[in-house]
Amino acid sequence: MLLRSISKHVKDQNWFAVGLDFLIVVVGVFVGLQVSNWNSVQTDRDVAQDYLDRIQEELSVTIKNTPAEIEYTAWIKEAAIRALDSLGADTDNLGERFIVDAYVAGHGAIKTVQSETINELLSVGALSKISDTGLRQRILRHFQYLGGADLETTDKTTYQVDLRRAMPHAVLVLLRAKCSSETQVDKFGFQTFVWPEPCDPELTDKQILKTLTSLIQADLKSSSRQSVADLGSKHNVRQDIIAKSQTLYDFQQRHR
Repeated sequence: MLLRSISKHVKDQNWFAVGLDFLIVVVGVFVGLQVSNWNSVQTDRDVAQDYLDRIQEELSVTIKNTPAEIEYTAWIKEAAIRALDSLGADTDNLGERFIVDAYVAGHGAIKTVQSETINELLSVGALSKISDTGLRQRILRHFQYLGGADLETTDKTTYQVDLRRAMPHAVLVLLRAKCSSETQVDKFGFQTFVWPEPCDPELTDKQILKTLTSLIQADLKSSSRQSVADLGSKHNVRQDIIAKSQTLYDFQQRHR
């Protein structure tokens, strides 16, 4: 319709009308581009806010889950200290309790840090959608720290490897069934750990003797001492995870 109007005005040599038609075209294109740009900016803001809301939720989960992991680690450490003390005493007095402590001391850590959203942001290249440069850098630095901290708290220790090699398989099966911790998750997604205390694996005298002999011959003292030290370090790292996650959570709440 507009093209037909322009053609008619050109034929009539109505240059004012031609200019007006072109002005209408230019203004229309300009307005269209502005609307498109506004929609694009608004979409980016909405996407960024969705990511920020998800990051905030993950921080909340990390803050609320990590104390349970600290308590769980304390249970492991207590058993590790008892086992180490027993190894340093008269080995003739060792019994089933030592076997249980040695087994519990070999429990692995469980991942509590939530970082799925930042991983998604980085993988799809959407981090720049968070327009606040200061906030964006804070988030990136925090999750870079969490990545290293999570590895530090969940890595397998030499003691765990030594214990699995030394422990008779049949006894290990019984201990897993009777003396392992369990993770429970409530309806809000927050996890807790429960463990049998005391636990009774109901080992036979023959199994106890065979296991004690194997564990003593494996000479677990060195790796056990290292494990106790590692558990103390992991406790401190988890406390730091809570503090740093809370700081970022509070910062985002103030800038919502």
